[in-house]
Amino acid sequence: MRRFSRKVQSTGMFKRNKKRQFREKQPTRTQRRESAIRRERMRKEDEYLIRIGKKEVVTKFGKPAKKSTQQKKS
Repeated sequence: MRRFSRKVQSTGMFKRNKKRQFREKQPTRTQRRESAIRRERMRKEDEYLIRIGKKEVVTKFGKPAKKSTQQKKS
């Protein structure tokens, strides 16, 4: 058993397998497309809700936008 362990460590298989264990796969073309469509749909829905007054305009840091900014976008 000890010989086997040494051989595995010396070949680098153990390190390679450790690296692969947590590697994330790249999204497929279909997954990227669906994600883009979902983001676009959500963006349009947010714009609509802001336009009809059901949702406040939120800045990048999660704070409500100033009143003047809301009036300009309307």
